[in-house]
Amino acid sequence: MNQGEGSAFSADSEVTRYDDAVQRRIAGMLRPASGHTLCFGAADAMVPDVSAAFYRAVLDHATGATEDPTRLLDALDDVQEEFGASPVPPDKLCAEPA
Repeated sequence: MNQGEGSAFSADSEVTRYDDAVQRRIAGMLRPASGHTLCFGAADAMVPDVSAAFYRAVLDHATGATEDPTRLLDALDDVQEEFGASPVPPDKLCAEPA
């Protein structure tokens, strides 16, 4: 794979064409019986509008566009109140590959 290109991984054991051992190892972690637990990030469990607002707030904070984190958090609370909380129970964010 050329530098600058991305990678894709599959949990399907029939997919075996990877460029190096690291990529093969990552793909293996996604497979059932790998012994690994996979976890989603917080934004993965958010409804799309809340997730978009979260990423926007992270960018605003990281770039210094908004210096007051309390203002960002209050705005995120407002978005979550409008669009709803995550439909994913917190205890379901991590699981072994199925």
